[in-house]
Amino acid sequence: MKTETIDKLCASYMEDARALKRKFPNREFVLRKVEYAYKAGLEDAYKGIKKMSWETTDYALISVTFVGEFSILPLLKGGLFEVRCDGAPLARRCSLSKAKEFANNVYKQKVKKRLGL
Repeated sequence: MKTETIDKLCASYMEDARALKRKFPNREFVLRKVEYAYKAGLEDAYKGIKKMSWETTDYALISVTFVGEFSILPLLKGGLFEVRCDGAPLARRCSLSKAKEFANNVYKQKVKKRLGL
């Protein structure tokens, strides 16, 4: 998810919060309501995350996301595939599909952490 989308979501929830504050004088209720709406929106955004799309280069698969640049490199020995994020090796997997699956799981964890869930 793009940073711009997250900013729009936050702005939308803040706008809703201001409207609720005008409508209801009970501030504690309003703040709780805003918090629930905000968390629900972030969880919906997290659930809507699609799998990464991969671009092929001469020697690797690369996916650039807002949480980092993921790459999958074939290793010459052992027929393994190395998964990297921002140049740092994360893991080695025995097949390309398992490497992609691992990279997607790491991507989702990083997005979840970035959203604060």
